[in-house]
Amino acid sequence: MKPESVPAGMRYISVALLFALCGAWSAAMFLPLQHFPIGIVGPNDLYRVFPLPFAFLCTLLFMRTVRAFLIVPLMVAAWWASILVAGRMWLPWAIGYDNPFGPACVGGMVGGLGVTLTAAIGKPRLLSPKYLVTSCALGAVSAVPLALWLRLSREPHALMWSFALWQAAMGTYLYAIWIAVSRKAHRGCATEGDR
Repeated sequence: MKPESVPAGMRYISVALLFALCGAWSAAMFLPLQHFPIGIVGPNDLYRVFPLPFAFLCTLLFMRTVRAFLIVPLMVAAWWASILVAGRMWLPWAIGYDNPFGPACVGGMVGGLGVTLTAAIGKPRLLSPKYLVTSCALGAVSAVPLALWLRLSREPHALMWSFALWQAAMGTYLYAIWIAVSRKAHRGCATEGDR
């Protein structure tokens, strides 16, 4: 069965669920949830591979390009850039500043922009300002549950689902824009071929 034969709504719901499960699983497996974000660097070095499942899922679901060997490690680097930016902003919060929304949303924004920029290695048309601005906004908004977790609960499973939501939002968005750009390119080639 071709993906095009499945209704678009069902495809997007399925993609969102896959990314949500990927985010929850990778957070549960690889992040030191009890100590996040202050103790993210710890004796368990598995946290370094936390973003790999997201990058691999992007590659398997829709990227399927030779350039994936560049995209996967750069997506991991984009995640680490978002953590470093948020971590720098979190430092005042850790010593008494009581508003984690700024650091979480800025980290989410950097992550959203980063994964879109790295995906653009395979599809340069993703560098459209519209896609980049939307990636920043979606990354920031979908990081709000992480800020709520930092502010309210500190329960490890809630953190796991916060990452699941972010990955579901960003993964589904990347899937949607990748498919849209691919279709536009395909229609453009078909039109030129008719001339």
